[in-house]
Amino acid sequence: MRQELPLVLASLSTTDFPGQQQTLQNILDAAAEMPIRLVLTTGPAVDPAALNPPPNAEVHQYIPHRDVLPRCSAVVGHGGHSTTVQALAHGLPMIIIPMHPLLDQPMVGKAVAASGVGVVLPKNASPEKISTTLARILEDSTYAAAAGVIAERLADGRGTARAADAILDRIR
Repeated sequence: MRQELPLVLASLSTTDFPGQQQTLQNILDAAAEMPIRLVLTTGPAVDPAALNPPPNAEVHQYIPHRDVLPRCSAVVGHGGHSTTVQALAHGLPMIIIPMHPLLDQPMVGKAVAASGVGVVLPKNASPEKISTTLARILEDSTYAAAAGVIAERLADGRGTARAADAILDRIR
């Protein structure tokens, strides 16, 4: 029986930030020699035709992440809240590549890294650095285990109560 290759979702911001097209191409180039399948979404920020995907990757301007995430093994994102929380809800390890230093993306990336769920890379990371890091989060089960713990906490429905308790603990 042939084993299915790990599926990785890569999605940066729907806003066009300087260098975003090159970062997307670096992610595609990183995947080229890896034993993975990559689904990359560009949003309206980058024309998919402007990118050169390898044979193991597909590029879409838009595809609902909810349709892809249940089959994924990892996510590469920019630290946007929607994709990050969706990935966490599915228990997926991540690479965060913040596209803008003055928005909340670096902060989200630091939180992801601090929780043991993933790694932060700069937007000018080379394809080699991206592929090495992606291989690490796919192979080292501690990233997926940490993501699984967060997924369980998100699914238990007690987030509001935990937040309220945390606030009360700080003001007491």
